[in-house]
Amino acid sequence: MKEGISMEDEKKSGITRRLNLLFTVVFLALSILIVRLSYVQLKDGEKYRAKAESNRFDTLPVPAPRGFIYDRNNQLLVTNKPSFTITFTLLDRKQYRQDPAKVVKHIADLLSPVVGKSPIELLKDMDVPKDMLEQMGIPETSIKEMKIGDTPSLPISTPRRIVTKANDKEVAFVKEHQNELPGVNVVVEPIRDYVKGTLASHVLGYLGGIPKEEYEKYKEKGYRNDATVGLSGVERQYEDYLRGKDGSLKVEVNMFNQPIKLYDEVKPVRGDDVYLNIDANLQQVTEKALEDQVKWLNANRRRIDNAMAVAMNPNTGEVLALASYPPYNPNDWVGGISDANYQKFIPAEMNRAIQFPVPPGSTVKMGTVLLGLKNGVINSDTVFYDAGRLQVGWTPSGQPNYIYSWDHGGLGALDPRKALAVSSNVYMFQVALRLGGWLPTPPKDVNYWLQHDLPAAIHTFDTYFKQFGLGVKTGIDLPGEQTGFMADAQYLADLAYTAIGQHESYTPIELAQYVSVLANGGKRMEPHVVKEIRDPNGNVVFRNDPKVLNTVPINPNDLQVVREGMRDDVIKSYGTAYSAFVGAPYAVAAKTGTSETSVKGFENSWIVGYAPYDHPQIAFAICVPGGGSGTDSTLPIARKMMDAFFHVSK
Repeated sequence: MKEGISMEDEKKSGITRRLNLLFTVVFLALSILIVRLSYVQLKDGEKYRAKAESNRFDTLPVPAPRGFIYDRNNQLLVTNKPSFTITFTLLDRKQYRQDPAKVVKHIADLLSPVVGKSPIELLKDMDVPKDMLEQMGIPETSIKEMKIGDTPSLPISTPRRIVTKANDKEVAFVKEHQNELPGVNVVVEPIRDYVKGTLASHVLGYLGGIPKEEYEKYKEKGYRNDATVGLSGVERQYEDYLRGKDGSLKVEVNMFNQPIKLYDEVKPVRGDDVYLNIDANLQQVTEKALEDQVKWLNANRRRIDNAMAVAMNPNTGEVLALASYPPYNPNDWVGGISDANYQKFIPAEMNRAIQFPVPPGSTVKMGTVLLGLKNGVINSDTVFYDAGRLQVGWTPSGQPNYIYSWDHGGLGALDPRKALAVSSNVYMFQVALRLGGWLPTPPKDVNYWLQHDLPAAIHTFDTYFKQFGLGVKTGIDLPGEQTGFMADAQYLADLAYTAIGQHESYTPIELAQYVSVLANGGKRMEPHVVKEIRDPNGNVVFRNDPKVLNTVPINPNDLQVVREGMRDDVIKSYGTAYSAFVGAPYAVAAKTGTSETSVKGFENSWIVGYAPYDHPQIAFAICVPGGGSGTDSTLPIARKMMDAFFHVSK
């Protein structure tokens, strides 16, 4: 012990040193904490502030209402109506009070009997990740069938639509059980409403989810992968105009991510409105006429499944009516189509008016006559005798090969006009065989002719017919148009059959464009179902002006010959279309066609024409595949359509 320092003093000094050391340690720790907090505040303050904000607020998308669709007389055909949608948002797993997989499975089980979906269906719609499904004990085979990936297909904060068009009972259940349904909400969304049901279904089209193969295209345009888009018809063709611009809601949410207060809103902008060239009244009459005739044929000896018709303004290309029987109801697709409705949709899916080529039969005879006149193998007064048949080469056994007119007894001496009116096959055979150089005297080297002259003659027909729109795309503003075709030729008879529409196939829209060329004097007009598009303020943002695709150089005198032949077909008692327009207060020029099938009595029936004869305002093409003769299939349809167009009351 040092002198002068007591043990008591030394004890106090030790305590002081330990207190000082403790103070220093605490001071340093607090200093480090303050520095760290300052660093976090200065460097990452914005990030953490945003994170805290996002835990309290959420931004919900608000789908834009699609634009309306009207007919040419401003009659509303397609609009939107409000509908309840039940959504599910997958929470951050830390937000669940219990095991997240257990909670989500409970939600699916709870909703299943209320909304009429199995728990598996709901879990798929809820976009639950694969690992969570595995934790629920869902079998691997079921997960594969659900096509669920390792990660959700949508961003974690994006609400999934699990029930669309929810009814009052479903909505009430969600509201009453909100505490048991974390992440489940009810929102109001606009859904499509096709106010006329099946009317013009193949023109209007329908909506559905984005096809997988097209997702990238839509993604580039800002679509969510659960967006609804046009899948056919005008809905698809004019999707960019109709879709509108989505809005958003900034809302405060509770711990279950359920909105409790609205803070900000960006209102959606409705899409542009589409005005069609379609006349809803004429469209309705056309569809009813197709339906009635198919039902009548089925009740009277035939089994007919389809029929189609097109009417257009031959001077402008405006499509006034376009129908394909059977129709479908686009409303069935709103919110997802059921299995039962999809089975009904399948036979009606194809728009046969623009997608189903059928041998046109005698409706091409005007083209055959014009080609013969153009190439000088006939003139307007050339007479051939129709004895009911014509020898066209020989059979493999060396016997004369005869092919026939529809009247095997013969139609007598005919000029081009009467040949059209009575629909003589023999006259057309004569024209075709002369065009090919087979007549008046068969070539000496038949094999050379078959290898060179025959294909050249078929090519001449094909090239000429294409100028009228036969065998090429018409340019109609609907998706999925298919083109008709001319078959390859091997035999002499193929050339003869080409002249009567048995060796080629065309769609009704092609025939409508072709007969429009005859009606307007040579202009091939591009057909349009849409007239113009206006923004929600009424400003025109797009217009389909009449467009001439090409002009067919037709001698006016030659054109007059076929026009007179078509007119005689209607007004002369020997005309094949005579019975269709007896007593009509308007003047029609027309041509019937019957193309053979493998079953007698089930021939494809056609009629094409235009009216009025002197100042055409409407051209039409009608086909009933398997309908047999035109008298009891296409002719009554044509009469009803023309009566409706000219406002003839019964």
